[in-house]
Amino acid sequence: MVVEAIRLFIILAFTAIGLQLAPEILDVTSDGAAENARLIGAIVGAGVGYVAGGIAGRLTRSGIHHAPDRVAAELSGAELFAGGFGMPLGVIVGGLLAIPILVFIPDPLSFPLAGLLLFVIAATSARLFAARSDDLMGAVGLRSRGPLVSRAMEEGGHAYLIDSSAAIDGRILELVRSGLVEGRTWLPTAVLDEMQGLADASNRATRRRGRRGLDVVGALQDELRVEVAVVEETMPQLEHVDVKLLALAERANARLITTDHNLAKAAELRAIKVLNPNVVAEAVKSTVEVGARVKLPISRKGSEPGQGVAYLDDGTMIVVEGAADRLGEELDIEITSRHVHRSAECCSGAWPHNITPMNMWGIVVAAGTGTRLGRSKHDLELGGRQLWQWARQTLIDGGAMGVVVVGPVDGGVAGGNRRQDSVANGLAVVPDDATVIAVHDAARPLASPALVRALCDRLSSDDVHGVVPVVAVRDTIKQMEGDRVGAALDRAKLVAVQTPQVFTASWLRRAHAAVVSEATDDAAMVESIGGTVVAIPGESAALKITYPEDVVLALHHLSERDTT
Repeated sequence: MVVEAIRLFIILAFTAIGLQLAPEILDVTSDGAAENARLIGAIVGAGVGYVAGGIAGRLTRSGIHHAPDRVAAELSGAELFAGGFGMPLGVIVGGLLAIPILVFIPDPLSFPLAGLLLFVIAATSARLFAARSDDLMGAVGLRSRGPLVSRAMEEGGHAYLIDSSAAIDGRILELVRSGLVEGRTWLPTAVLDEMQGLADASNRATRRRGRRGLDVVGALQDELRVEVAVVEETMPQLEHVDVKLLALAERANARLITTDHNLAKAAELRAIKVLNPNVVAEAVKSTVEVGARVKLPISRKGSEPGQGVAYLDDGTMIVVEGAADRLGEELDIEITSRHVHRSAECCSGAWPHNITPMNMWGIVVAAGTGTRLGRSKHDLELGGRQLWQWARQTLIDGGAMGVVVVGPVDGGVAGGNRRQDSVANGLAVVPDDATVIAVHDAARPLASPALVRALCDRLSSDDVHGVVPVVAVRDTIKQMEGDRVGAALDRAKLVAVQTPQVFTASWLRRAHAAVVSEATDDAAMVESIGGTVVAIPGESAALKITYPEDVVLALHHLSERDTT
């Protein structure tokens, strides 16, 4: 049917051409000869049209037959949908433009030319609509999520490469919605496989991070500002995912989106542009955070009874409860909350007569196997208490609103394969409104509540994100090469890090969401995403019980405490 229909139109077109051109080609002058020439021209034109129409018809039929495989494979459903609306519009425009052809061009030739113009404009309109399908559908509030398409990575333009740490972190969605990230966003196959592996992990915390990363990628597909595609190059000659990311970014001149501090540094050394959500957040954050203390004069009364109002240097308004009668006085104010009022940032604060204490929660890690001790640690008693009970009480006496114990104890949370996995399991239970989190090892049962309070004071006094206790190294420390003694390290620059370690809750949660590789402790994880961690002097009593002789030392410290 398709072949016959196309053949008919082409026969008509060539017949019209033969009727029009035959008298001129044969150079006849009399009317009778002209009629004969037109007849001959029509017959010849019809014959040529029959052959050409058959060829064109079969080619068209073949193209239509393979269109679903060739066209639909390259176009998304949204592009086909938009193109379907564009074609009728092209037919209308083409019909209007074809009117002059029908009026001014002689009759036998006008219809084929008008039909050709109509077809070209309709096809062009359909292609234009398909090319701008995302914008057109977005204008009416539509966006269909299709499967991730695997493509060869293109060079140039505003291209971005997503690292698994950025996907798991999730703030890339806010960067897209704010317009900081636009255009083609590439997801390397190795990164997608890495997140899939995390999502299938046996550890609950790891599985949760992997699933979050995949959910964020799915949410990016719904955003109109970006087009997410998978890089089809697998680069099997490179083993490590980070190395593949750097190679792809360098080759395509793409910007790398990552929260991995080490990966970002490596990219910068290779002149690769990096977009780190941590850096962006640090650059646009408020000059003060919840829990910070500032000294400001009360400028005026607030809108509610008893309220006073102070202003930061950047104009941020702070509403201070109970300060209405302290106009003109400079008060030591603690920021208790931040919110946006009428598109401007506003803070609530309290001055020392009405300070709201920080909401601190603790995590006690008691999931160790005690291999070097020769027995399980979680049920080891010291002075009538198990180790984890000592550690929990230390945090409570130090000001913790609640404590989550991770390990095989009554009411405890299941531990993980690694220490950081155990902490992540504990974080999942800590309430979302906690502003400070103290992480403590059950193996250090005799740390004092005073140490916890000192850590919290240091955390609130400066713009830091974590505080750890440290003690000086007394022994000489040397490097070893096999059984040979190497160079001695400078003891002045070495310390032994203890627990409890205290962090702002947001930074600790962010670190555990972003860091997948092995970390020595939580402080290292916070540092790896750009956080600032400082130290204060620790305590000799906060020793770690690792070997049997450590139990003897702990009992000695406990006896000294009882005597005191």
